Amino acid sequence: MDQQFTETSSNVRKHDEDEEEDQTESERSSNSCCCSHKAVVTVLLCTVIFSSFTLVNHWITDFNYAAVWGETGNREVKRAYNGVSSLTTIFAALLSLKVGYRVVAISGCLMMMSSLFVSSWLDKDTIGLIGFLVGGIAGVGASCVKLAAVVPVLENIQNCRFIAVAIVNIGGAGASVVHYGILASSWVSDDVDLNWKHFYRWQLLVMSFALLASTRLQPSSEKWIKNYFSPFDWSVLREKSLYIMMVILLCDRFGHLILSNVIFTFFDKNENFAAPYLGGFFYYGGQIFGPMFLFCCIKKQIAPTLRFMGSIDLIAGVWTIAATWSTNLFHISMYAGTLGISKAAFTTLLQNLIPSVFGKNNVRIVQGLLDFGAGVGILLSSPCQNAVEMHYDEADRYKPAFYLAGSFLVLASAFVFICLRVVKAMDSNADVAENKFSEIAIIDA
Repeated sequence: MDQQFTETSSNVRKHDEDEEEDQTESERSSNSCCCSHKAVVTVLLCTVIFSSFTLVNHWITDFNYAAVWGETGNREVKRAYNGVSSLTTIFAALLSLKVGYRVVAISGCLMMMSSLFVSSWLDKDTIGLIGFLVGGIAGVGASCVKLAAVVPVLENIQNCRFIAVAIVNIGGAGASVVHYGILASSWVSDDVDLNWKHFYRWQLLVMSFALLASTRLQPSSEKWIKNYFSPFDWSVLREKSLYIMMVILLCDRFGHLILSNVIFTFFDKNENFAAPYLGGFFYYGGQIFGPMFLFCCIKKQIAPTLRFMGSIDLIAGVWTIAATWSTNLFHISMYAGTLGISKAAFTTLLQNLIPSVFGKNNVRIVQGLLDFGAGVGILLSSPCQNAVEMHYDEADRYKPAFYLAGSFLVLASAFVFICLRVVKAMDSNADVAENKFSEIAIIDA
């Protein structure tokens, strides 16, 4: 069954046949081969865009500016940015169908650069305006940049698509390591000042690389990128697997965002001064190793991929629930590495699955809807975390957060296996229908 459950399944075959009508053999070979000049350039450009965005995204969401903005202001600005940057991806996807992902990427970079730079000159008393610029305008820009960093790879590369997606995500993980280096430097040296105004100005330099790379993106050569709403098949919105995947992203991002907020609090519970350094090293290093670890899984098989996704989220969830039972340095390091690997591997596998399950023509709209589901999880995570923590002493508040996050990762794993059954049933029904059609055609003949 798994051998038949590949990209040649009936759902994808329809899109492949349409694709063949729109492209010549030479166009397909030049666009789909990962070793072609266009494919290599596309991967490099998307890697630059995503890594630049990831570094600036860390500066917005991970550094604590509560001393300047206040606890409420710091929390609400970050929550608004995280939510808007995911919820509005669907609008960026629809816009890209009309104007192309290159224009969307350039617009997103300019929105992030201008809004963050202007807010860096505002006084802390104007926290409302800062929230609008950072949480609103920069959030919308972030959704455009995120979409444009992955769509060109998913649409233009067929052979070795998994490797291309993994390289882009490794670039983002590398930016996370740079961010961690800045953070760790601030712990050991008073000369490293985590001043939000400085970072919001330095982002001009970082995002300029993303802007330059965006201008070099080649617009899609597909003939279906012509009219508004025409490229994708509206029937994809009736797919049960799409909404199950949205729930999966909701649960997964819910759990991982909570963990990103409390993970270093857990590291600090070990009295060894090296615990937060080792924990952070393995956590962010694991996000680089995760996609590399999956390089052996490059077969275009949907079922094994979904099983692996469900398994890694299940392991991460169960270990998160049990992690608070021990603050041993070795245990902290191994848990941090496993969590980082599972987070990056899950994202890479899911992105690679989108064209296989829903067809290449629907990549943009599906990516937007999946990000919408992730945005709902992000918005729900903060109030839910506060609700469970308020009943515990400050020293133990990280424990209920771990229990809650781990439970949602396990729940995400359960929905992955449900999605596997649904997609298999859809493929089986489609094959039966195709066989019946063939029998009728033979009888008529």
